Amino acid sequence: MCFQTLLKQGPDLGTDENMCAQTFYVAINKASRMHLDGSARGSFLRLTAKAGIELLGKIAENEDLHKH
Repeated sequence: MCFQTLLKQGPDLGTDENMCAQTFYVAINKASRMHLDGSARGSFLRLTAKAGIELLGKIAENEDLHKH
């Protein structure tokens, strides 16, 4: 499940943005967690939910740019 889908379902599932970010982080593979932590300049989980979501958006945009 992609992160945006998880965020959209969050209110329906009774979870907030912090829980969605933590769930996403735990569900991805080790290499992706290392990428997120490096991009966060430390631990991704130490970011606020807003900062984490913004970072994920920037990473997704960069990935899209490299695909074309």
